[in-house]
Order: sequence, then C-alpha cells, then structure tokens
Amino acid sequence: MTTSVTSVTCPQCGHHYLPPPDEPTAQSGETDLPADPAKDEAYREAATDEYGDEGRIEIDADAKVSYGDDDGAYVAAWVWVDRDLTPLCKCGARNDDGEGFDGLCGSCADRAEAEGTFES
Repeated sequence: MTTSVTSVTCPQCGHHYLPPPDEPTAQSGETDLPADPAKDEAYREAATDEYGDEGRIEIDADAKVSYGDDDGAYVAAWVWVDRDLTPLCKCGARNDDGEGFDGLCGSCADRAEAEGTFES
C-alpha cells in the first residue's frame, strides 16, 4: 500500500516543505498550513465576539477555520433560519407552487379547508 504525501506551501515565503507524518494540517481551502490550535481558537473567539448572537448565529468550539491568502480566516458558523422565511409548509413540503394557501402546501391547504381551519 502506497501513501502519498502532499507538500505544504508557506503563504508568507512560498517555500514548499513536507510536513512530518504525525503533523496535522489546518482545515483550509486556500493554503495548507500546519495546524495551529491557538491561532484557530483566536479566530473562533473573534468570530464569536464580533458575530455571535445566541440563537441566531453560533460558532462551535471546534468550528472549522479556513485560512486564505489574505490576512484573515473564514470561521464556520451556524445561522438560524426561521421556517417562515422559507417557501416551506409546516409539513416540510414546498408551498410556492401556487397550489397552497396561507403558507400551507397544496395538501395541507386542502386538509385545512376540509377541516374548516386555516392555521399555518
């Protein structure tokens, strides 16, 4: 069984090197730097301080940090989206096909009409 080793490029100097086999690499889209947990944590903390909003925008303690060529990083976050902002019925079906009523899909609208209720 052959294992391939990928070289890593330093974004500051452009030098290519082979990381030691036991050295993890950063989770990255643009560059593969050696993992730096303290640096990742600093970006996570900054993202939480700047953008975190309990229940709306949340950053996990182990969120992916992706470094680019610029002086910064992307930090993965969870963003809450209320169903009312989507074209989805409470049953999960799409309600934007012209068949529904009052936020309900066609099936739920038909059921609500038959039952005499139109709650969404």
